[in-house]
Amino acid sequence: MFPLEAALTVTLGVEDGRVARVAIASTRSPQAARLLAGRAPAQATQLLSTVFSLCGTAQTLAALAAIEAAAGTAVSPDHHTARRQMLRAETVAEHLLGMARDWPEVLGEAPDLSAVKPLRPAVAACRKALYPDGDWHRPGGGRLAPDEAALESVSGTLKSAADHVLPGIAARLLRRVADAGLTEFGASPVPLMPPDAAGRLGERLAADADFAALPDLDGTVHETGPLARHPMGGNGLLARLQARGAEVNALLLSPPPLKAEEGWGGGLGAVEAARGLLLHHVRLDAGTIADFRILAPTEWNLHPNGPLALGLVGTAADEGLEWRARLLCLALDPCVACRIRVE
Repeated sequence: MFPLEAALTVTLGVEDGRVARVAIASTRSPQAARLLAGRAPAQATQLLSTVFSLCGTAQTLAALAAIEAAAGTAVSPDHHTARRQMLRAETVAEHLLGMARDWPEVLGEAPDLSAVKPLRPAVAACRKALYPDGDWHRPGGGRLAPDEAALESVSGTLKSAADHVLPGIAARLLRRVADAGLTEFGASPVPLMPPDAAGRLGERLAADADFAALPDLDGTVHETGPLARHPMGGNGLLARLQARGAEVNALLLSPPPLKAEEGWGGGLGAVEAARGLLLHHVRLDAGTIADFRILAPTEWNLHPNGPLALGLVGTAADEGLEWRARLLCLALDPCVACRIRVE
């Protein structure tokens, strides 16, 4: 139904020993959200909670916030707290799973997934510990009955995986990048997404059905993701990789925020997902979804004028180009399978 697991092909056009052109093709369709139109809100959020294998919690929470804002449904502070806990578990898991799965490959190592194998079950356990009936995706909130012991166990699982991955494979890759002189590789003039961007973007998303495919903020493409949330004083390869570790450590201490706004003929839900700022805009008609729009982080970081493309243009086209480009893809969007072609 949805092209969920996007595959990415980055084609590098070389002239005079340098990358002159970057073409980015993704199998993910930004129009998939339109398939939710005509559904009841509860049906749409239940569907989102099951069909997205990556960032499914973030997608569902953004939809919930948008639907509740559009319907004027009040949500208790306890439900907001519970949702932030679920988002934290998923975001930490996505970061650590990506590091353990993909980072060894670029170092020529075999992946060691033993420490991160419990993470996906921990994300599910977090939901169950908060909403034992499995109705966490219900607009307005399901039956909330927190199991503090189970939640403590989830937190322990997240920390245990972080304690294995961050001083291990993550530290080794950071050293390799620094030793190879790639600290500033991939740096670009693309600015970081400001923290107050959601409202302005929501207005554009509501007004223009095609905006999500090639977004901009005040005429400028921005980079979203961990680096925008945890600035490191630059936007080269090392800073982007460091920001992922910084985010894991920050989330272990405090869950991320959620935001909902009413307006523009509907409701807006904003979630800081693992890959970056995720926006859902929903318009309701007689209690049914009349229009559903998603602006995903991918559309910023893989934009033709975004940080991946501009970070690769002008780089040396030597025998290490594909390896460096692969690293930059992992730093910017670790949830997609990436293939590099050099022409």
